[in-house]
Amino acid sequence: MMLVKNQENIEKILEKINTLPALPQIADEALRILNDPNSSKSDLVKIISKDQSFISKILTIANSPIYGLRREVSTMSFAVFVLGLKEIKKVVFAIAFMQSFKMERSKYFNPDDFWLHSFITANLSRKIAMDLDITNCGEAFVVGFLHDFAISIIHRDFKSEFDEIYELASTGINHTIAEKEILTLTHAEVAELVLENWGLPKIIVDAVKFHHTPSVANMDKALTSVIHLADYITTVQKIGMVDWETDLVLDESIIETLGFSSKESLEEFIESYNEFIKEQIESIRSLI
Repeated sequence: MMLVKNQENIEKILEKINTLPALPQIADEALRILNDPNSSKSDLVKIISKDQSFISKILTIANSPIYGLRREVSTMSFAVFVLGLKEIKKVVFAIAFMQSFKMERSKYFNPDDFWLHSFITANLSRKIAMDLDITNCGEAFVVGFLHDFAISIIHRDFKSEFDEIYELASTGINHTIAEKEILTLTHAEVAELVLENWGLPKIIVDAVKFHHTPSVANMDKALTSVIHLADYITTVQKIGMVDWETDLVLDESIIETLGFSSKESLEEFIESYNEFIKEQIESIRSLI
């Protein structure tokens, strides 16, 4: 195994990351309307019309257990009415990413498992943020969805390094250390570079970067702690692609940040989401 250690190789890797292709058009448009508070239903329709499968996927999500609606949502207009334009924009954003990034299955990477983990972490992040009355619930969904996105970037654009990282970590070495050893950057640091190049809001980039270590987040420790907790729960429950994070450790700083009285009360809180997660897994699988 050839390790990337000298400065010349580091610079080449950074250059390659910084020149990755721009965000695909449909995902870029979805991001634009997500960030624009003045965007309208017609803006959404314009994006959805580019891919008619969007409609069925949005309706599938609208009817999933996460929203707990008592009436079936059968049309886009009703979906916007009952969920709100802001909520629908987040769903379009997530589906746009899934549609835009067609990833290949390989020995160590299953795209279906990756998206399942991403989507459930996103939904769980949103739910936790709402239940704890965290201000940035919308950002919680987006960050939860993107928290491990750089892993797919490494797999797509650094295939040999991806395999080497996986194989090194399988010997018992911490994944973060393996990433540093092989790629010189962790997937969180790769995410920071890519998402900044794509123009995502700084609060989202910061929360993605520090989702393993929320105690050192620079912008919003509560938001980052929510993502960390959701990621921890999905990883412990082995939902989707979690091989990359088998050594994920709960950052206990979130106990104070999120207002829990003790580790025991946090554990009770975590257990309360078991049914919520179980109910939505099949709904999410139908989207992938």
